[in-house]
Amino acid sequence: MGLAEKTNKQHSIDYLFIGLGAANSLLLLAFERLGLLNQRNFVVIDPSFESLQNKTFCFWAEQSEIDTYDLQSLINYQWPKLQFSNHESQNVYPYQYYCVEGNTLYQQAKKVIDYHNPIFYSNTFSEDFIQIDKDRIEVAIENDTFLVNRVFDNRPPLYNQPKKNESHLLQSFYGWRIIMEEKKFDTSTATLMDFDIPQQGNCQFVYVLPFSENEALVEVTKFGKTKIDREEAKLILRDYSKTEKYIIKEEEEGCIPMSSASMQLKQSLNKNYINTGSRANLIKPSTGYAFLKMAEDATHLSRHVESKSLTTYKREKVSARFQFYDRLLLKIIEQQPERGKDIFQSLFKKNQTKEVLTFLKEKSSISDELRIFSVLPILLFLKTAFKDVWFSLFRISPGVQTLFLTLFCILFNNLQIQQAIWLLIGLGFFTIGIAHGAIDHVTHQNIRNNVDLLKFIVSYVGKGILLGLLWYWQPDFALLAFLIFSAWHFGQADFEAWKLPSSFFSFLWGTFILGFLLMSHYEETITIVEFLPGLISVNSLKNLPTDSLLFIQVFLYCIGLALSVYTRNVYILLSLFNLFLFIYLPLLISFGLFFIFQHSQHGFTFLKNQLNISTKQFILKALPFSLAGSLFIISFIFFADQPNWGLFFILLSCLSMPHVISMDMFYKVSRIK
Repeated sequence: MGLAEKTNKQHSIDYLFIGLGAANSLLLLAFERLGLLNQRNFVVIDPSFESLQNKTFCFWAEQSEIDTYDLQSLINYQWPKLQFSNHESQNVYPYQYYCVEGNTLYQQAKKVIDYHNPIFYSNTFSEDFIQIDKDRIEVAIENDTFLVNRVFDNRPPLYNQPKKNESHLLQSFYGWRIIMEEKKFDTSTATLMDFDIPQQGNCQFVYVLPFSENEALVEVTKFGKTKIDREEAKLILRDYSKTEKYIIKEEEEGCIPMSSASMQLKQSLNKNYINTGSRANLIKPSTGYAFLKMAEDATHLSRHVESKSLTTYKREKVSARFQFYDRLLLKIIEQQPERGKDIFQSLFKKNQTKEVLTFLKEKSSISDELRIFSVLPILLFLKTAFKDVWFSLFRISPGVQTLFLTLFCILFNNLQIQQAIWLLIGLGFFTIGIAHGAIDHVTHQNIRNNVDLLKFIVSYVGKGILLGLLWYWQPDFALLAFLIFSAWHFGQADFEAWKLPSSFFSFLWGTFILGFLLMSHYEETITIVEFLPGLISVNSLKNLPTDSLLFIQVFLYCIGLALSVYTRNVYILLSLFNLFLFIYLPLLISFGLFFIFQHSQHGFTFLKNQLNISTKQFILKALPFSLAGSLFIISFIFFADQPNWGLFFILLSCLSMPHVISMDMFYKVSRIK
């Protein structure tokens, strides 16, 4: 049942430790040093505390860190030199490599538990045990109910499905503690990565920790999607040690997550519920090392508890660039595990070991990192980095994307390198731009067979023909209608993406966008409108006084500002800034940036989410109509003797009008769901 007598009533406790892995055991010791367990009631829940004895924890640190985190009494072995594969060993001062045997940590933590005699449950913790709100943490286990002041949760986390640029690998290992007949080991040197073993299509290596001249831990480690097979590991270890006579004293095996994916952690409403260890993201994804970070965290956390400022405790976030480095290495090992050997060997062969250790501790400077990276397979990392940045770019909001690309276009426009701009616009238009409007046959609710599809196509084309006839009979009215339904569509797409109700205000927003784009590029707008045949209104528009034009521009921008204040939406403010920057670009580039990277992205994302399909599935479903639209545009531009831009504009409006109607219907159906 436990180490203390349990009751059948509700009572208050100071601390609840869920799990006594390395992190919470270190925290328990830190609490004991500061006297935070004296005259305190606390509960421990752990079904496998004894398993801590069978683990080995290693790390490198400076002596000042050992002193600060009070680790000296835990350290069993230390080595001033490190060796990688068959490279010459190197002194890594000011670091040393340390080993803490799990039994040492277990015995010290157990001594604290035996002395304070907390209530101890050997149950596996269930989420059903605990109820959390802003001011209260309640735990019900067996027949007892506790009101808890502070919870420290050390359970291994579950991870979300990795995104495209993320990875979830395992660092699994199996090893022997062996005793040799002869004295073979150099007790001053630990071997961290010896790749002189069969890779078997994986990234795997042996490390050797000499405890004496004839005793060592020899362990084989695998980085991969699956755990190392015990029997295969035994064969590798036998072959690795085949020239020596030894006996196996102990076996050790384990598995550490190496993940850049996010964790499945419930957002706690109570700041006194603290995740520790791997749940606190203290494992470095690309190496699996965590012990020193856990010791540091335990020290800082206990001091905040002592000063009664736990609710203000904030862990230092990992730098974005180190997260980036970790993602790259994990992605390479995931996709090309056989390259791991070359990468690690180059890393340690051509750099000073202590510099690499500083980098792996995330204490290096950018100049240090550039020097370290210069010896790595540059093309492999650049290719992976490009994919990561590309994916990350499209994970950020379309407004931020548009801002970034607008600044890029302004720079290249001033440098008169417009080819790069048109390449960007072309790529975006012929992918996202066309595709987001080429899937209306999928969003239509009543298509069940080929006959229904044919009816849909006839109806779809018929709506376009009706607008074409309107252009023929009443071009001024057709232009007004086109502007109105375009404004409605633009505003609707943005407001849906920003979780704002589509209404008169969304139409007002779309009117502002379209109006400001056109009026801030007034002369270019008139040039385009003059291509349209039969317009009467164009003559009056051509002679608009400068003062009137300025008034219209300011008035439109005030509408946008008023909407941002009314909705209190940061994305509207961002769009306003983007639109202001568009003044410094030609009209077609400005409209292309907005249409592709804000409007089309919003529509594309909405459709993907509502239809529950991947980007690849979306592209495939849109492919027939995307190809047809692309061929039409390319043929018109490149094969017509003298392209009639007025006719081209009219045809585009006739194609877009049925899409606006289809999307409006789909938005309404989605709201009902």
